[in-house]
Amino acid sequence: QERYNPSTWPFNIDMNGMVSATSSLTTVELDNQCQEDYDRFKDGHGGPAKYYGTLNYDERRRYLVNVEGNYGMNLGDETQGLAGIQALPRIDAFVERDRLDMVNFTDSSTPPLFADDGRRVKVFLNAWWGTPDMTWPPPSYIDPIPLSMHVQPTRMAMSKFKQVPVPTMPEWLERFLTKKFGYGKKQQEEARKDDSVAPYLKSQAPIGARDTATLEFFQENGIQTLFTACLTMTLSLPRVEKDNSVLIVDVDAETQLKGVVSDEIVQGATFLTQRLTGSDAEGNIHRFVLAYERLIAYARARLVITNRLHVAMPCVALGTPVIFVHGKGLPGGGGKRLDGLDIYMHQMNKEDAPFPEDFDWSNPPMNPMADDFQRRVKRIQQLATCHSGISDSSLKFGVIAPDLTVGMEEEVCTRETAWSANPDAIHIATSIDANFFELVFPSWINALSKSNREEPLVLYILTVKLSEK
Repeated sequence: QERYNPSTWPFNIDMNGMVSATSSLTTVELDNQCQEDYDRFKDGHGGPAKYYGTLNYDERRRYLVNVEGNYGMNLGDETQGLAGIQALPRIDAFVERDRLDMVNFTDSSTPPLFADDGRRVKVFLNAWWGTPDMTWPPPSYIDPIPLSMHVQPTRMAMSKFKQVPVPTMPEWLERFLTKKFGYGKKQQEEARKDDSVAPYLKSQAPIGARDTATLEFFQENGIQTLFTACLTMTLSLPRVEKDNSVLIVDVDAETQLKGVVSDEIVQGATFLTQRLTGSDAEGNIHRFVLAYERLIAYARARLVITNRLHVAMPCVALGTPVIFVHGKGLPGGGGKRLDGLDIYMHQMNKEDAPFPEDFDWSNPPMNPMADDFQRRVKRIQQLATCHSGISDSSLKFGVIAPDLTVGMEEEVCTRETAWSANPDAIHIATSIDANFFELVFPSWINALSKSNREEPLVLYILTVKLSEK
């Protein structure tokens, strides 16, 4: 008599009672627990349950600590996550970027996902992809929104995305031989081009590339790709008052700003870092809170000076003048990660673009290429609305502009998803206070349901202080 393996059975039920000692089947009466657990796999219309998630970086932290001895975390990862979160109806799960098969639900009672149970998690894939042992392609229960992706230009990462055998030579050795003797340049070029591979990305097209280098890599492999730039370009916040501060983020003033930025500006500035250490690096929710607080600080500042991509791009999105300081060894890899992005910010120490001597430090000019920036933002939003469940919630809460027409969406949307919204549903968006919610809402929703018995209703409710009730 073999005990039923609970890892392959989604319900928390002791199955021993169903099998007698003589191995003959015994008819037993199961209580309502089975049906209740099964119902948790379903949505309101009887279909497979749908979840919304964001990328998480706890596995990344474990890798950095155990493999590289690096105890720091980059707040830019969570900043990218916030850009996607604002377009989702809710967050049900955290999906590990480096282990896409690992999904941690916010509700711990949610049954674990199985490849064939029909449930899926919709998640933005806007991130840096280059960890050698990352999971790729994603499992079938991940429903990706592949926008603003950056693939690290290494043979290891490119082989992963092309779904071909990973090179046997250690990457550190290949980097050394390439630098010393030019070894591997031909192999790397060959690894970029082969339109017979990368089937997963082709099935998810159109893909949004964060930088022009990734755009070229995808296009060379026959993947329908658009240059979307960075998803953090879409970040928005409630209006905040400016505090006239100057923030210098991860820039060494002595070696990188000397002779360009006056001592008065440097001495009056606040120095910050995106690198999290100690208790600040622990706990994903805590890191998201810190990232949001940092966005508020950037929105309030008079000027931000940084060499961090995910500081500069949010500043442009929030309307804060930002100076990007170029240099060797930029954090996060630098180099090609900036291709096509640095045109939207003031630039310092760039070889072919000297910093203007008449820069107004007391009243910094707005960031350049503002019109083109807004066009890029709209293109990202168009691609996001290719994925049902995104357009509706984003439009209701103002993340996506209401003038984003269907015709513009059709230029980039080439496939229908399985999550197509019910066209007959009645959608209602409202904001109510907590007292109304507690006292009036039940009778209102009851009357609404009785007057529309045949139609599904979709409600979007914005309220505050509900937890006090």
